[in-house]
Amino acid sequence: EIQQLGAALVEVARERGAFEPSSAAYLLHLESAAIKASLTDLAKATTDAFAALGDAYTGEKSYNFLRGDEQPHVSQAFSLSKFERLREIKRLYDPTNVFHLNLNVQPANPRGA
Repeated sequence: EIQQLGAALVEVARERGAFEPSSAAYLLHLESAAIKASLTDLAKATTDAFAALGDAYTGEKSYNFLRGDEQPHVSQAFSLSKFERLREIKRLYDPTNVFHLNLNVQPANPRGA
């Protein structure tokens, strides 16, 4: 799947959105119909495919397209300031992290803790 980036996506992202505008012109998302392949095999195939793109691959992460095994990359899908803002929102509305069965944004530490 290839999605064109830019235009209104850039303007909205700067002001109101959680995501930073990408420096890339396009977003590439790989999907697989490999039912019997392990997640490890699919992850390696994905990594190899992106590596084959050379300098055209920016390495940017898009939260919407992270795999289930990419929890360590969640913070990379946001700028530092926006990620901290999301953590603060999570602290306010879900301080005990009830909604954690996803690619999770941990709540910020309570003030004074």
